[in-house]
Amino acid sequence: MSIGWRSPRRVRSLPNAYGGWAVVAGASEGLGSAFAAQLAVRGMDLVLVARRPQLLAELKEQLIAEYGVEVRCVVLDLADPAFAEALADAVAGLDLGIVVYNAAFTPVGPFLEAPDEEISQAVDVNVRGPLLALRALVPGLVNRITAVLMGRLLPRKAAIRLIGRNTRHLT
Repeated sequence: MSIGWRSPRRVRSLPNAYGGWAVVAGASEGLGSAFAAQLAVRGMDLVLVARRPQLLAELKEQLIAEYGVEVRCVVLDLADPAFAEALADAVAGLDLGIVVYNAAFTPVGPFLEAPDEEISQAVDVNVRGPLLALRALVPGLVNRITAVLMGRLLPRKAAIRLIGRNTRHLT
């Protein structure tokens, strides 16, 4: 079964426009793996980030087999404040041009009954995580002519000011 979908129209080469590498945080399943597949279809090499090594390894093998791209897996818990430094180290020296922060955590069950640890984890992954990732990865993007940042909670105007007017930010 294919994990990607190829449009019948011409597929745009993203490495020519943005550089050869993309980071997908929250890549182990669902939309994260779909983002990874779509980037691979367009020729991007990938750094896949998630906390479940088995799912990352399976996705890596599928992407390599189907699209012939290079894939690196980084096993990190995005609720851990130290993840940003580890992520920056993992992409050091790569021609990074696209960052997708697709990770999310939501406590299951009635909100008022959720344990404090789960509320803290939701804040860490959903709010603190994208901002720490942005701060860790922007230094490698500031000198690019173009770059793309994608994530639900990344502040649009702040990201543009931090990176520069030639950088695109998609929400």
